[in-house]
Amino acid sequence: MTTRIYVNRKAIEANAHAGAAGSPCVTVDRGGVREDCYGVEILGPSRVVYSVRRTHDGAHVWMETDADVRPIGVHEQ
Repeated sequence: MTTRIYVNRKAIEANAHAGAAGSPCVTVDRGGVREDCYGVEILGPSRVVYSVRRTHDGAHVWMETDADVRPIGVHEQ
């Protein structure tokens, strides 16, 4: 199963405005199961994908991998 990794630009802007890293700005999507975190370790090959047409999440650029991914600093909701 392909894992997609997105960077949340709005969370980055909110953190910059607040002057702290309060909200996690990385989302790991594993087949529809999403996890917000502060970073990831990708344990194998990955690729960066760009599309002129946005995804259903509004992203133009994201990372994809079939390797294991370890979220760093998982946000408890």
